[in-house]
Amino acid sequence: YAGWQTFFSYTIVRVFTQVTVLALLAHVWVGIRDVWMDYLKPLHLRLTMHTLTILWLVGTLVYSVKVIWGVA
Repeated sequence: YAGWQTFFSYTIVRVFTQVTVLALLAHVWVGIRDVWMDYLKPLHLRLTMHTLTILWLVGTLVYSVKVIWGVA
């Protein structure tokens, strides 16, 4: 635990980790969006799933900021 704590005490590590999480979330959005667009034909269902996916990804981003930067 102390080793990880020391490793993440460097700002460059936190920045790189956060950028990686952002890239991952963008990749997830593109993939899931394509799945919803390909397989969900009713517009209301597709928009609902898009909205829920966006909310989930934003929540994940907020949580990642809390974990990486220690924001309470």
